[in-house]
Amino acid sequence: MCYELDFIKCVLFEENIITFNYERLNLEKIVKIGSKELMLPALYSRIMSIGIDKYFPHDFISFLKKINQFNLERNEILIEEIKCISKILNNSKIEFLFIKGSANQILKVYDNISDRMVNDIDILVSEKDLDKANQIFLKNKYKKITEFDFFESKHRHLTRLVNKNKIFAVEIHKEILGDKMILNTEDIFRNKIKVEEAYIPKINHMHQITIYNNQINDSGSKKLEVSLRAVYDIFRIEKMELYEDIKRDKFINKFYSLSNKIFNPKFVKSSFKLNFMDRFRFYFRKNVKAYYLFENNVFKLINRIKWAPYQIIEFSQNSKYRNYLKNKYL
Repeated sequence: MCYELDFIKCVLFEENIITFNYERLNLEKIVKIGSKELMLPALYSRIMSIGIDKYFPHDFISFLKKINQFNLERNEILIEEIKCISKILNNSKIEFLFIKGSANQILKVYDNISDRMVNDIDILVSEKDLDKANQIFLKNKYKKITEFDFFESKHRHLTRLVNKNKIFAVEIHKEILGDKMILNTEDIFRNKIKVEEAYIPKINHMHQITIYNNQINDSGSKKLEVSLRAVYDIFRIEKMELYEDIKRDKFINKFYSLSNKIFNPKFVKSSFKLNFMDRFRFYFRKNVKAYYLFENNVFKLINRIKWAPYQIIEFSQNSKYRNYLKNKYL
């Protein structure tokens, strides 16, 4: 682990900050890591709350403060847009709930509203209300981000919706994972909780969604990776009073094991160990760039092969898809 990542990990997860050689820290590397992981606002909040800002140049702290202030203003708008969406969907009798970053903000998982960077508003909608919800957004001046939604039925969510008068795009999810045996959508709806006018999953389901999204949807289990943002989300969720320890399957255990190996947050309590092949792969992915690139290219190839039958069928049956490919490649 590089010194800068070790510092970020310590600031985010430790109660008692160990002594660092602050002059040794490469501030550009801290910004690069924090930006990649979307963690600069949380890092700034922690630096200020534990009082170590005095060890850094004024320009560096000022830079982080501006990013934090920008994200604060953005997240205040997020809350207002969530309230607006909740009102529209409640009035239309739509069964829905907010998930992922939006749900975390609604439940106030973080110390400060500015800590979490959110890209869009993710909404899980019951299957019976899916088309109705989509039409409601379209009637409220949202538009599909692209007209080319040929494989929409094969995805977990409908085509992303945007509104020129809104900051955040909306993704309407019909499911969280492709496998209902791992995470049952009906069970999530049965146990949803209400915060003011917004619905969110119960906290244990929020915990599972965060991990499964990282390990399955983002291929963390295959690539032996976890994101710092996902680990921090779990760290904050587990601090909530309503949280109860959950039954751990292979994906949750692997998430905790990888979190230990990569970030070593003390909140992780897991006796799960990677198997021999995963340990072998983890070592080479971390230390041999050529192997890392080789595996990632293999994953991309497998994904293309997976989608090839759908593309062939669409090409043979849909003239719009054929014209789309013609304009794109010729």
